[in-house]
Amino acid sequence: MSDRAALASAILDNFHDDTPRLVFADWLDEHDEGPRAEFIRAQIEAARLPKARTKSEPEKRANALLRKHGKAWGAAIDLPEFSGEYVRGFLTNMSVDYGELLRLEPALALEPFTLRLDLSSDLRDGTDVTPAWMKKFAKNPVLRTVTEMDSQNGGLGAELFAPLFKSPHLRNLWKVTVFEDMIGSKGVKAIAESPSPFVLRHLCLNSGIGYEDGEDEPDTVKAVKVLAEHPRFAPLEQLGLQFNSMGAKCAKLLLASKSLSTKLVLGLADNAFDEEDEERLAKRFKVTDYV
Repeated sequence: MSDRAALASAILDNFHDDTPRLVFADWLDEHDEGPRAEFIRAQIEAARLPKARTKSEPEKRANALLRKHGKAWGAAIDLPEFSGEYVRGFLTNMSVDYGELLRLEPALALEPFTLRLDLSSDLRDGTDVTPAWMKKFAKNPVLRTVTEMDSQNGGLGAELFAPLFKSPHLRNLWKVTVFEDMIGSKGVKAIAESPSPFVLRHLCLNSGIGYEDGEDEPDTVKAVKVLAEHPRFAPLEQLGLQFNSMGAKCAKLLLASKSLSTKLVLGLADNAFDEEDEERLAKRFKVTDYV
């Protein structure tokens, strides 16, 4: 591994620490990439300042450097100009599928970046994703770049979702959104038992653990029990459980939870709670319709 690749890797392994980013900037300065180094330092400096209505001098300096060099920086890692958003010196908030993520793997030898991975049950060429394919994919260290996962088109299911969470490389993941994709208790358990050291802050399981016409089905109750009791979910700030036909048994588990935060924003639209349980849940959590 080259020095540059090692420095980039250190940033992904210590994503919330500015020190590796500044060390990388020093290395860039020493290797004739002064504008890129200055941009990293300026964005970090701007991020440390209190928020204000007007742009700070470091932010203005960073923006000027980005306008001048952004196209070249993106081209260096095979990205379109201004793809994603630069935060504290490096690209984030890009949205990719499996193939695009794998294509970007060589770019990590140049610099780190983070992104949102769009989950689906097939590849771009129409080939079905199999559990065996997902198991192999989960072993790829490129998954350290993933901060968000999003399943919006259904069809993934626990059979593909669970193998992905056996990955040891999902260290920077903080948000998972499942929309009308039944991962059930097996999928929730896979998140809970993942060997990756991520800290999940946002989880949305919209029609992900229960069926519209059911009420407190055994597997739904099992999934809620894991959510309510496993320490993996203690850091959650937002939990969406809309459209899962949860009833009295699920309400009881949520109310009895000793790990879920009382400050948790809990989305509970279109479930099967009675009025009394709804009132109790609203006292225990910050209940809303949607998360």
